[in-house]
Amino acid sequence: MMPVRRPDPSWWAHETWDGQPLRNALRARDLAPVFGFLAARGWSRASIAAATGLSENRVRGIAQRRQRITSYEVLERVAEGLRVERGLMGLAYTLQPGARALADTAHGPTSRS
Repeated sequence: MMPVRRPDPSWWAHETWDGQPLRNALRARDLAPVFGFLAARGWSRASIAAATGLSENRVRGIAQRRQRITSYEVLERVAEGLRVERGLMGLAYTLQPGARALADTAHGPTSRS
C-alpha cells in the first residue's frame, strides 16, 4: 500500500498555478488547478486519490474539468486530506490568526464545555 503524502498547508494560501492564486481556485471549489499544482510537484493521481479518498478516475475527471465536487462531505474530506484550511474553501467560518484572542478580550472570557 502506498503511504499517504501530506502537502504543506501553506501552499494553499500562498502558491499559484498558471498565474492564479490557489486560494482563488479553492474559494471557487475548483480543484483542477489544485490537482495540477500537486501533479507538478510529483504527486500521481494515485497519491492524490489516496490523500483525498477519491478514486483515481474521479481525480482524473476533476483534473480534466469533466467532473466537479459539489457534496459538502466530499469537499470536507478533500480539505482534510490535503490539509486545506476549511475557511479557504468556504466550508466553515474561521477567524484570522489572533482574531480569537481579540474577540475573547473584547467580549470577556467565555466558558467552553
